[in-house]
Amino acid sequence: MPVSDAVRERVKNRLEGACYFFHDRPVQGTQIVHLKHHQGMGGLPPEHEYNQEENLAWGCQECHNLFHIPEGAEEARHAGTVFKVKDFRLPSKLDPFDRAMEILDTNGNVIDPVETPIWYLIEPHYSEGKERRVQLEAAVRTLFASMFEVAQGFEYFRDYHARKDQAWRRFMVFNDEGGTELRRWEDLPPLLNFTVTDANRYERQARWATESNSIDLVRGMSIKAINALRQITDEAKLVELAGIARDGKPTEFWGALDEEVEKRERMNRYELVRGSLRIVRGTDKDGTLYDADGKEIQIHPDERIIIKKGTILRGGGKIEEEEDKLETEEGRQDGTQRP
Repeated sequence: MPVSDAVRERVKNRLEGACYFFHDRPVQGTQIVHLKHHQGMGGLPPEHEYNQEENLAWGCQECHNLFHIPEGAEEARHAGTVFKVKDFRLPSKLDPFDRAMEILDTNGNVIDPVETPIWYLIEPHYSEGKERRVQLEAAVRTLFASMFEVAQGFEYFRDYHARKDQAWRRFMVFNDEGGTELRRWEDLPPLLNFTVTDANRYERQARWATESNSIDLVRGMSIKAINALRQITDEAKLVELAGIARDGKPTEFWGALDEEVEKRERMNRYELVRGSLRIVRGTDKDGTLYDADGKEIQIHPDERIIIKKGTILRGGGKIEEEEDKLETEEGRQDGTQRP
C-alpha cells in the first residue's frame, strides 16, 4: 500500500474523518487525497515524501475527483481541468487556527474560502464552537437552577400564609447584619438588587410549584417557562410539556404550549346573543360540544361561536356557565393582594 496504515489513520482522524475540502459542515470522507502528486498506477513507496502527512489530506469521492481526474476522462486530462493545492500547512501544535490551504481552480485563480467554504479552514472554528456550546449549555442549566433557588428563597420570605404579626421575624436574619431594619417584604428585594416587581414574579412561580407539587417537575426550567406552565391544568399535559422544556427543545416547547393554550381558549369562550355575557366552560377533551338535540357543535381555530340565550350545552365532560366576573391574578377572594 503506497500510504502506511499509521499515516492514513492520522490523516483521516485529523478532522475526525471529515473531508478537508469544499464543505461548510463535516461530511465524512472515504479516501486519501495526494496534494502534490497523483501517484497513478503502481504508486510510490510509503516512505516517499509524497506519502507523508504534510502532503496528504482526507476527502470524499466528489472532492477527490476535482484534484485527480477520474481514469478514462482523457479530454479533461489533456485540458488540465483539475484543481490544485498551492499551499498547505498542518496546524500548529500551539494554535489550531494556524493552518493553511490555498486552492487554485481550473483557471488558476485562488478560490475564496469565504465564497467557497473549505472545511479544513472552518474546522477549528467548528471545534471551538462545540466546546463553547457545551460550556454555554452548562452555564444556562446552572443559571436556570439558580433562578429557581432565588424564586424559592423569595417564596420563603414572602410567605403570605404566615401571620402578619409574626412574618416580619423572618427578616431578623437580615437585620442582624446591621443593614436596613426590615419589617416589610417590599424592603427586602432592593437589598438583593432586585425590584419588588421582579421578586414578586420569581416568588409567584415558586409558590405555584410548591402548591401544585411540581417542584421536581420544573426544576432546571427558566422562570419564563415555569410561568407559562401555570396555564396548564391537565397533569399529564403538564408533565409532557415540562419534559420537552427540560430536554432543551424551546421551539417545540413553546409551540406545543401555544397549541394547548389556543385549544383551551377556543373551548372555553363563547358569546350569548342576548343577556349578560357568560363564559361557558366545556371540559370535553376532544373539543366538541352538543346542543340539547344532540347536534354536534364544531369548534374551529379563531372562531367565536354564537350561542342563543337559554341553549343547553352538554359534552363528554362537565359544562358550566359563569358570570363574566374573572378574578385577576393579583386579587384574592378575601380582598387582600397577592404579588
